[in-house]
Amino acid sequence: MQWLQKLFSRKNSRRGIIGISFLPQGISIALANYTKNNDLTLSHCEFIAVKNTDDYPTILKQWVINHELRDYECYLVLDINDYQRVNIEAPAVPVNEMSLAIRWKIHELIDVPSDDAVIDYYHVPDFSEGVPSLEVIACANATVKPLVERCFQAGLSLTVIDIQETTLRNLAALLPNNSLGVAILYLQPSSGIILIQKQGVIYMARKIAIGYEQLDAENSFSSDILGAMEHDKLLLESQSFGDDTPAILRVHDSLALEIHRSLDYVESYYNIGSVTELAIIPWAGETKELVDKLTIFYGITAYPMDLAFLLDYDSVLDYATQSLCAPVIGATLRNTVTTA
Repeated sequence: MQWLQKLFSRKNSRRGIIGISFLPQGISIALANYTKNNDLTLSHCEFIAVKNTDDYPTILKQWVINHELRDYECYLVLDINDYQRVNIEAPAVPVNEMSLAIRWKIHELIDVPSDDAVIDYYHVPDFSEGVPSLEVIACANATVKPLVERCFQAGLSLTVIDIQETTLRNLAALLPNNSLGVAILYLQPSSGIILIQKQGVIYMARKIAIGYEQLDAENSFSSDILGAMEHDKLLLESQSFGDDTPAILRVHDSLALEIHRSLDYVESYYNIGSVTELAIIPWAGETKELVDKLTIFYGITAYPMDLAFLLDYDSVLDYATQSLCAPVIGATLRNTVTTA
C-alpha cells in the first residue's frame, strides 16, 4: 500500500469528514462536522444521480466548491463490487512481515494477481477452538486508482479508503443492544450483506445474492400473503452453511434461511451468546412488509434501522436516501467506534 501512503501524505484538516461512494447510478455523500467538543455530528446527506460515469469528477468538484469542503477529510467507501474478501488463517509471522505473507497466501484465492492489488485486512475473533484468522480485502489497483483520482480532482483531502462491512459495523454500534451483539441486514438492488457484530467487533459479514428488487417484485404479485406464507415455514430446519437451498424456496424463504443460518453459525462458533434481533437498513420499497414477514412467519425479531433517529439528524432523511447513503454515513463514524 506504499502508493496509497504517498497519496495520503498531504496535510489533513479537521473541519469535518466527508464520506464519498461512487455507485453505478451516482454519488453517495455524507457530511459530518466537528463540534466544539470535538464530536462528530451528521450535517448533510445526499445522493447525486449521475447518468454518465465520465461526469463524476466534474459533478463532484462543483459540489465540493458549492459546499466549501476543501478543508474536510475525505473517506472513500468502495462499492461492494469493487473488492473481494477472503478469510484465511492468520500467518504465523511478525507484524512487519504480515502484509507480504498475506499476499503470498491469497494469490490463488482472488481474481486479480496479488501484486496488482491493494491489500488490507482485519482480525476476526477466534473460533471456539482458538484458530486465529483474518478477513482480507483485495482491490485491483486498476479499480481503486481512478476512484482516488476522482477525489483528488475534486480537491478533496483523501485520508481513508473504507469498505462496506466496516462502515456498516460503525452503524450497528449505534444500536441499543450493541453490548449484547447485534445483526443488521443491508440490501442493495441485487445483493445484500448480513453483518453480526458485538461492541465494534465483526463476527460475521456475509454477502448474499438477494436484493430489495427481488423482494419488491415478489411482493408485487403475492396477492394472498397470509395463505402463501404458510408454505414459507417449511425447510427451515437446514441451518448449516453446507446445505443447498432447495429451488422451491421463494425469495423471502431464501432470505430468512440465510439469516437463520448466519445467526446460528455465530452462536455455534463464538462464545458471545445468542443474537436475537435483526436491524434492517430501510430502502424505498417494501421495508415494512419484510419486517412483518420475518417477525410473524419466520420467528426473526426484526425492525427497521432508522438512521435519522439513531443519529439525531434534524433534517428529513427518507428511506431511499438512507439506503443509498448508509455506508458513507457509517464511514463518518469511523473514529467514534470502540472495540471490546
